[in-house]
Amino acid sequence: MMISQSVKKHSAPRTKQARYQTLGAPVEAHAKAKEKERKEKDRKLAAVASTFSSQDFEQLCERVLKACRSGAKPNEVEQHLAELRKAVLFHGLPEELKTEKKGLTIRGKVWKVLLGVDGVNGEEYMEMLSRKQCTQYVKIRGDTFRTFPQDEQFKQSVHEPELIRLLNSFVHLAAPEFNYCQGMNAISGPFLYCMSEVDAFYAFTKFIRQKFPLYWLSSHLGASAGCELVDLCLSALDKDLASHLTKHNLKAVLYAFPIISSLSSSVPPFGELMKLWDFLIAFGPHFNILCVVAQVISLRKSLLASSNPKGILDYRKWPKLKARFIISLVMSLLPKLPADLYDQMCQHATDIQVAQRLASREAYHHQPPANSTSTTNANGSGKVASSSSSAAASSSATASSLTPAASSSSAMTTISPAAFASMDLSTLSSASSASAGATPDFMNLTLDDDDDEEW
Repeated sequence: MMISQSVKKHSAPRTKQARYQTLGAPVEAHAKAKEKERKEKDRKLAAVASTFSSQDFEQLCERVLKACRSGAKPNEVEQHLAELRKAVLFHGLPEELKTEKKGLTIRGKVWKVLLGVDGVNGEEYMEMLSRKQCTQYVKIRGDTFRTFPQDEQFKQSVHEPELIRLLNSFVHLAAPEFNYCQGMNAISGPFLYCMSEVDAFYAFTKFIRQKFPLYWLSSHLGASAGCELVDLCLSALDKDLASHLTKHNLKAVLYAFPIISSLSSSVPPFGELMKLWDFLIAFGPHFNILCVVAQVISLRKSLLASSNPKGILDYRKWPKLKARFIISLVMSLLPKLPADLYDQMCQHATDIQVAQRLASREAYHHQPPANSTSTTNANGSGKVASSSSSAAASSSATASSLTPAASSSSAMTTISPAAFASMDLSTLSSASSASAGATPDFMNLTLDDDDDEEW
């Protein structure tokens, strides 16, 4: 009896507070130590970020443009682009506080260079504007007023008439190959935030038409394929979690479609979205698939413990974006992704045959309820739109011109896993977590408790 009481008396306490009290370390001292540690992490983060200034990014952009304009060999241009991408990945673009429209920012310039938008044609844009209302004008007006409605910084910088003019002009220019699709308003918003209207028009047009055109078919073929890829990637990277979700009949099309189709623009806050888009524009919008997978894995502790994981993965309750955390976790997942799955991820937004194969798996194995898939407006405020269960079949005629060749000029879709492997990812890890060493072990990461504060 006395032995058991003694063991109980000296056993390790369950709570952190009790443990430190038992060991004789006051809670106040522990709090001060944690605060000191946090400040040191912030200092390291600032030191890493400060190694690259706006001027440094300007110089990298100029190198790319100079190489392109001088007719340099493709491999030389690609070398300069690789340097720019690495700078975006490791350092992140400098913050630019804005209260009103100020034309092309450093972020806007970097985005234009990465997208291959060198010059713009102001006269052509004015001609588009002179055509007045396009055939999709009513649909456009039905969406533009709810573009990032909760973000004051965005609303102060981007005004609804700009969105209307850009999207209306896009339809004039791109129809009949492309028409307005719900969700394009959220894609155009970030461009208008960091560029002048005419720059944003050409960058947005290039982004839509060349980088992920299959997402904008009426059948939502690309986004449907993307949802299937989320399931496949999750199965390859975390079998236990994938099995748990499958057990509860929870496929990505039921919880991730708005996030996939909007390139995560349905998830606040807007400032973090811009940082995430720095990465997606540098390496390709197809990496949004892994960004979604990373966020699901970050919730694995709660998901595995839950008998109702659907409630946790409801896109309206999706965790707020933490761009550097997500990017760092994506880079730790990437080496573990099978090569064939990586190739499908790279191709699903531009290669109609790859997208059809993936979408047919999703459509025929798990047909979503009518009107259940969504091309949500920014920050999850959009309305739900129907998506055909036979996406692959219905898209063939519409996408007849959207062959892989349509995106052959996209440098971002040709990046191989070997190119990432050649990067020193410990730099990214220190920039993201302010601690030296290898990239994080994703199986031990979570956003549930204190870990999101650590990141």
